[in-house]
Amino acid sequence: MLRKLFELFRDALFLARDVRENRDDVARLKQQVKDLSDEMVALRSEMERGFENERHEREKFMLRVENALLRFERTLTEGKPKKRK
Repeated sequence: MLRKLFELFRDALFLARDVRENRDDVARLKQQVKDLSDEMVALRSEMERGFENERHEREKFMLRVENALLRFERTLTEGKPKKRK
């Protein structure tokens, strides 16, 4: 009887220790999830800035191409002899 009571007490102590360890583990895991979430938000923001920069670069490139074509067209029209009335 005394032995059974001792085993129950010992088991209760071990369970209490395990519960404390589990609480600590849960707290660490929550912090890790929060840290990962913060990193994901930062990464998403950085990716959006990158996509926006790429879009601006494409727009600038297309404007440069358009300007080059307009200059080329102008040289073609300036080189034609003018009609006399």
